[in-house]
Amino acid sequence: MKNPRPFAASLLSRRSASAAATRGSNARWVCSLILSFGAAGFASAQLPSIPAPAARNLVTTQVNASQRFVLSGHRVAWAGTQNDQGAVPGDLELHNLSLGLNRSPEREQAFQQLLKDQQDPASSDYHRWLTPVEVGEQFGASQHDIDAVSSWLAAQGLHVDGAANSRTRLMFSGTSAAIARAFVTPLHYYAVAGEKRIANVDDPQIPAALTKVVQTIAGLRTVRYRPAHHMSQPQQSPAVEGSSRPAATYCSGGTCSHYVFPADFATIYDLPATYTGSGQSIAIVSKTRIYDADMTNFNTRSGANVPSPTVIVPPSGTDPGAPATTCTTTGTTNTCDKPSDAVGNQGEATLDVQRAGSVAPGATIKLIASADVGNNDGIVIGIEYAIDTKPVPANILSISYASCESDNGPSASILFDQLFQQAAVEGISVFVASGDGGVAGCEPLDSTPSTTQVVSTSTLCASGYVTCVGGTEFADRANPSAYWATSNGANSLSALGYIPEGAWNDPLDSSGKTQFSSSGGGVSAYIATPSWQV
Repeated sequence: MKNPRPFAASLLSRRSASAAATRGSNARWVCSLILSFGAAGFASAQLPSIPAPAARNLVTTQVNASQRFVLSGHRVAWAGTQNDQGAVPGDLELHNLSLGLNRSPEREQAFQQLLKDQQDPASSDYHRWLTPVEVGEQFGASQHDIDAVSSWLAAQGLHVDGAANSRTRLMFSGTSAAIARAFVTPLHYYAVAGEKRIANVDDPQIPAALTKVVQTIAGLRTVRYRPAHHMSQPQQSPAVEGSSRPAATYCSGGTCSHYVFPADFATIYDLPATYTGSGQSIAIVSKTRIYDADMTNFNTRSGANVPSPTVIVPPSGTDPGAPATTCTTTGTTNTCDKPSDAVGNQGEATLDVQRAGSVAPGATIKLIASADVGNNDGIVIGIEYAIDTKPVPANILSISYASCESDNGPSASILFDQLFQQAAVEGISVFVASGDGGVAGCEPLDSTPSTTQVVSTSTLCASGYVTCVGGTEFADRANPSAYWATSNGANSLSALGYIPEGAWNDPLDSSGKTQFSSSGGGVSAYIATPSWQV
């Protein structure tokens, strides 16, 4: 029998006295909001005290299509013969592709210096953030180089859709056949993890004259990011009188379990009442909208006052449509927990908005939502919009999605590192959920370890310009009564104060079998360790 239930009933996040973990998205708010609220927000953009060098052309010879250079690092492990399903039809239209453009060495050096000076209180450039357009004008590729690359793309029968404001990416689109001719690599379908993906068979090639300016190519292969949140059927508990909802605190056999409400969060982490997030703005990237009734139910039950967020659909994205209104459970099947479909993604978006809004009730929350567009994941579209739009939507960017480096290759990590450096120079603090598979970032939560597992961090955590936040686990098992009340007070408060915690790590399931269930993270295989982490 199906049991429809609103999302909000599932998103209050249970923490048990026997084993309580702050997984994925929830843990991130402790770090991101404390780190960010101490800042003054956006300073008015001003020119750096030391002017950036004038743009220098990197394309200095005539573009000859017969003289080619191979761009390595653009093939992925899953695009092998064992998964090959044959060639993609030549008339298939691909959109939202882009070329990552290099800065001249002089501009790159000046850009890196500005990043350091913006964080140095002794510098006249301290907290002098730039807009995306100013980043492009002062540090981007020259117009000559952009025109040279654009002309070559057009000559290959591809459509140039425009340059990013930062002038470090050039967007284009076209048919599979035109793309294959331009980059001298066929595109094939591949069967991976139950879905059909597209990828380039060989590393792409570009004219040798463009090698100094073209860094990476994005969009040749299917990229999919999964939500870090894991929703499961709540443990059965006595219902609140007159309601089908479970009790917020309940005890059985001498063991009590608790849901962490906003009041509990504020008590556990000693959240000052004056830290409301007023004047701050938080952008949350998503693949779906959220259901307004879930917000109403959450507020009613928790005593919070979280408004529905402002929804932004990026111009290069596509509207994900109306949200789901229920999720169902039938036996062991739970539609609330399918990361590949809209309902699973909506659970992530709902959780993120509710947690951000209840911890920071004075902040403005914007949900940047786009469905996937062809090969491009809606999360990537949202990230690019949050960082390269003028004015930028928010000064805190929250990303609760993951896809490991091993599945994406070095070009993806390089592209995101460039984007997140741009976010830093614009004064945007980026926070990413670290994932649930420990160092095996390709593995889904609660799955059994396989012989093919690899050490691989999340592509979105690879950059040194993001704060990658993992889950913690409460150490309350030995003496739960020291940390939890056996009943709830106002706004369902049951926490008594701070609860000692450590890194979340549950390598064994309830049957004693090994599983992937721990805080993620790790060192990038492709991005050099920044100086402040050495």
